[in-house]
Amino acid sequence: PPPPTLQESMSGFINSCKQAKVHPSTTGIIRGAEESLQMEFGSTTDVRAEVMAEALKATSGHVKEARLRSNGLTAKGAKSLLQALPRRLEMIDLAGNDLNQNEAWCSLINKFSNLHAFSVADCQLGDPVCKALCESLLSCSHLTSLNLSGNTINNSGISLGYLVRGSRHLAELDLHWNRLSGEGAKEVFKGLSDNCLVGGGSLRRIDFSWNPLGKNGGDEVCFHLAQMFQHTKVLKHVDLSMCELSMEHCRILSEGLDLNHTILGVHMAGNSGKMTSGGRLVPTQEVADAAAIFEKHKGDPEKVSKICGITKEMFLADPPTDAADFAKKLHAGVYRLPGSKGDSSTERSVFRCMTVEQESGSGCWVCECWKETRITYSPGITGPAVPDDMIWVFTSVDGFSEGLQMIKTGEGDYVAFVMAPGGSFHYVFQVGSQVVPSRLAPVAKDLAPGKPAPKLRRIRVPWDPVEGEPGQEQQVQPTQDDAIKSSTKELPGKGTAVEQKNEAFSGAATAVPTKRCSSGNDILTVKVRAASRATVISRERGDEVCQYLIPRQALQPTQVQDLKSDEPTHWDIDTSLFAPYEEALLRRNFCDFCFDSDWHNSKCDELFKNESDRGPVRELFRVHYAEIYVLLSSLCSVDWKLANQLPGERTRPLCFGVGVNEFTHMVVQHNLTGDEVTLEELDAIFVLAAIPSKDSTAWNAAVQTKGRLLLRHNFFELLLRLAIRRHNAKPAGGALGATKGATLTKTLEHLLNKQIMWPYPAMKHNLKAVQWREDVLHSESVERVLRSNIKEVLEPLFLAFAVRGSCRQAPHTIRPEGWFALLDWLDVLQYRGLENVDKAKLALWDRSWLWRTSVMARVDEVKNCEHLELSLVEFLEIIPRLLALLRSREHWNHATQAEVEKWDYGLGLPSPSTIFCIDKEGVMDKDAFAQHLSTFLKPIRKKLKDSPPKARSPVLAAPSVLGVDASVAATPSSESA
Repeated sequence: PPPPTLQESMSGFINSCKQAKVHPSTTGIIRGAEESLQMEFGSTTDVRAEVMAEALKATSGHVKEARLRSNGLTAKGAKSLLQALPRRLEMIDLAGNDLNQNEAWCSLINKFSNLHAFSVADCQLGDPVCKALCESLLSCSHLTSLNLSGNTINNSGISLGYLVRGSRHLAELDLHWNRLSGEGAKEVFKGLSDNCLVGGGSLRRIDFSWNPLGKNGGDEVCFHLAQMFQHTKVLKHVDLSMCELSMEHCRILSEGLDLNHTILGVHMAGNSGKMTSGGRLVPTQEVADAAAIFEKHKGDPEKVSKICGITKEMFLADPPTDAADFAKKLHAGVYRLPGSKGDSSTERSVFRCMTVEQESGSGCWVCECWKETRITYSPGITGPAVPDDMIWVFTSVDGFSEGLQMIKTGEGDYVAFVMAPGGSFHYVFQVGSQVVPSRLAPVAKDLAPGKPAPKLRRIRVPWDPVEGEPGQEQQVQPTQDDAIKSSTKELPGKGTAVEQKNEAFSGAATAVPTKRCSSGNDILTVKVRAASRATVISRERGDEVCQYLIPRQALQPTQVQDLKSDEPTHWDIDTSLFAPYEEALLRRNFCDFCFDSDWHNSKCDELFKNESDRGPVRELFRVHYAEIYVLLSSLCSVDWKLANQLPGERTRPLCFGVGVNEFTHMVVQHNLTGDEVTLEELDAIFVLAAIPSKDSTAWNAAVQTKGRLLLRHNFFELLLRLAIRRHNAKPAGGALGATKGATLTKTLEHLLNKQIMWPYPAMKHNLKAVQWREDVLHSESVERVLRSNIKEVLEPLFLAFAVRGSCRQAPHTIRPEGWFALLDWLDVLQYRGLENVDKAKLALWDRSWLWRTSVMARVDEVKNCEHLELSLVEFLEIIPRLLALLRSREHWNHATQAEVEKWDYGLGLPSPSTIFCIDKEGVMDKDAFAQHLSTFLKPIRKKLKDSPPKARSPVLAAPSVLGVDASVAATPSSESA
């Protein structure tokens, strides 16, 4: 019969309300849109549904979506509403109602032949109702989404299997929080497997979490699920959390999953298996691990409960007798590990809130918006070149556990793709047998603060030695010139390893005892002390998850043959050769660490007569730490007497500090002398500040200067002694101190702000010389010149004078002796044999200033010698700075009298920081400087080819190869002075 008219239906509605004694309110019929009927969350009841049926028929002709969840409807109310709704419905949501009384309402579903989405989640459905519902849904041939979660379905799995087998358009199936196991679960997965056999199926998401799939024939269930993994061609997401799957079950699933290359996300929380960052399923022994923890910490329930994640009360309520009893109780559910299985409905209700979307750390590429991240290696640019394509990358995404083979592109670069969550991760390359960070990315050196450095096992290469019997430990001892042999697994596709000398470059590793496995592989562990940092922006939901990477399948050369270079459209310092350079002084916490170290090493605490001054003075120094560091760097040189000795005659290595000559320049530049403080008193202050502390004998040998130089911590003591002397001075008139009643803190603040710090002219020059790094050096034009010369000029020159770094933070580092030898080989800034001692000392100061201004700041400068090791990225700064300083010295040499008077502060020979930026056209213009740098490197390239230097040679006599007259550029002429 035709539907009633609106007038007829409304009259009938009012009469029905009178008969049922229900207020004729229309609030139960809500339209969010013309095609959507929204009666949710208590909007209607069984009685109201019955009385509004006729009115609903007259008003819902255009409705395509019926949202009826959480109304407390029973089968009777659902039947009334389904009878009233039009056949053209595409979506029905009946979730959160009580529909298990009878199956009469189920037969009404078959009239909705155009139904696409259907949900009866949390409706307390049992097997009889589920069976009837599945039979009705068979007529809904367009069904794409089915949600039966939160019910008590078990034995009706046969009907479910028949339904999913024939639902060719089904894309999403949600059956979580049911009781599927044994035959029922097996039939469901057989149906899904058969569904996938036809063109790969349409299923894209399935959720079977919180079903006891591992019980009652779990092996067979997992076998059919593994078969479905193999057959499907479109499945993207699987949730099997809390399914009581054992290690054996996970092993079966992993075999099927390894053959699948479409699934992008799998949730395995609460089972004896976990997903790796590469999308593989790895069986685990959670209970066995917990038992081992109990054995280790038995007798301490607080520690065991904390480590295992169980409550202390649970542990003490039924204390185990031993590790076996502890494991037994874990299996029985007496104790519950986080995310472990359990049968109690109370327990299940607590953990069910951990939905797929809320669960963190699952490693699901889909839910956590992981993004495909490209890592590129350009031989000779990103790192050393190596033959035979032996380049791998290790990332912190999987804890550096697996090396990923990098594939060569048509342009000669090597690429790898990794999936990573939003945020930052670290990575290192294995180049040949060496483990090195990238030269084109920021470098992190403390990957696990307060913990041991992470370790990796590198891929075994042919020239790794194979010696000893299986199980026999051996120690790989590196030589000065050979690389350290580090860790690991058999090189895929390679035969027996042969002994062969390693390349000249080395990795960030230390020699450790190695054990030979029974398979014949040497397992050598590499500590990752330095790694490159990459930042990942989370993928937008809805964006494609993978473009090049195929889950559980190695990248093939054909996939990247036509891959273009990933150089960004706009130049970015984070992808340049300067990326590893870190300006740590910009970070307040780093400056605080440095200051605390310096204060501890100094004798400042002994100088306070008034304890109330100690805190404010410390805080004042802390605030100005970065500026004081820059000032110190501008004054650093080396011990004059030690520098003039031949390398073989020196009693200790060279180090940098403030000598009397540089202190004199500071006194004059900052106008520190006068009636209040005489030159004799300033000399005495220098001597007192330079006296080593009692602990100095435990310091590194290089910094045991015996008071001949002011080290970094001594410099703070010098400034404090200057302030104390001024505070105690009695100027003419008899008043005590520069300002009557001033505290020591005020006196120090006046000294720093008025005579030392910016905007005092001398400090302006220092800061401008440091700012040159950002304004000129770290620019696209200069980096392009360095990049084009790094293979044939800069790296060979660096390696020729480098030795192995003490902390393995770089393959090799140059020490001060090597830096001086390099300058001697270039025949620039010569200080030996000059009759004019002042000019010789200035040349030595120039050499030292270049070093101190180019190296990155370190926290400790007394117990280790990292600040006396120049890495490659710092070398890429010191060479351009050398050219800039030579040009500025030459500019000073040809300056007019007016210009000389402008820069001269009375000592005739200005400090390097004072004149560094005076060549505005050749040094301060980045494009012009880039051209000068290119010209500067050409003769060095030729000389490296014609007469390569001997590494770490003390003094090499060689003609000047620079584009300026080096002998003149080193010091100004006597006339100009």
